[in-house]
Amino acid sequence: MMKQRLVAICCSFAILVNTALVSCDDAVPSSQYNSCIASAKSNDLSMKDCIYAELDLVDRRLNTNYKRLLKHLDPNSTEGRTLVKVQLLWIQYKEANCSSLDMGTHGTAGRLSAANCLWQMTYQRNAELKSLLAMNGLKAD
Repeated sequence: MMKQRLVAICCSFAILVNTALVSCDDAVPSSQYNSCIASAKSNDLSMKDCIYAELDLVDRRLNTNYKRLLKHLDPNSTEGRTLVKVQLLWIQYKEANCSSLDMGTHGTAGRLSAANCLWQMTYQRNAELKSLLAMNGLKAD
């Protein structure tokens, strides 16, 4: 019964978070990214480097926010263990989902799509973690 209730709460939260993500400011690329893309001049390899630099930036923020939330929840609590489990599953899903876009049949376009997928999914997950931090009265990075 308790497990079903937790699942229902998590599903409701996911719907709420995904609705909020539509207007999320975190999905706006940094000024460094915009400059990098402008100087890449449609060169696929340069554009991919720009995307990975932006991914690195948001991934560091995501990791900081994840660690802050986990510390607050206590990794040994039910909530902490659930957060760890969800995060590990999200990483697996993100990697599988985005790598499917670069199966070698689409050339550099596939590699750009895969890189962009990683970037977008990481932004989205970071926004979810920031929402959880705010719900717990904590400041996000």
